[in-house]
Amino acid sequence: DQYRQSADTVTSRLTVLDTILQSLIGEMTSVRVAAQAGSGTVPETQRAASADTIMALRESIYAAVNTQYR
Repeated sequence: DQYRQSADTVTSRLTVLDTILQSLIGEMTSVRVAAQAGSGTVPETQRAASADTIMALRESIYAAVNTQYR
C-alpha cells in the first residue's frame, strides 16, 4: 500500500510539473512573438502594447514558477 501511495504521489507531482512546463513553453513563445512585434521601426503605440503584453506574460510566468504541490 505504501509503495502504491508513493507511486501515486510521484505521478501527481510529475503531472503538475508537466502542466507547468507546457504552460511556460507557451508563454515564452508568446513573449518572443510580442518582442518581435515591438521591435524594429514600429510605432510607439505598438511598442507600448508589446511591452504591456510582455509584462502580463511575465506575471503569469512568475505565478507558474511559484506553483506549489498541495
